[in-house]
Amino acid sequence: MTIKGVESVPDPGESARYIESMARELRRLASGSGLGFLAFLLRMVEDDAAAEARRHDDGQTG
Repeated sequence: MTIKGVESVPDPGESARYIESMARELRRLASGSGLGFLAFLLRMVEDDAAAEARRHDDGQTG
């Protein structure tokens, strides 16, 4: 997936998995830095992105 200079429409499932991965890394950073509420919010993003990826993997949309 190309993030900068997107040349085509990214696959929603692939995008969700990428967002999940980035949110996980950011959550670990926030948690390790004592930023508990920010880590909590990032965990919500991580969980939602994982759910979106599963929905798209199952062939469902919306």
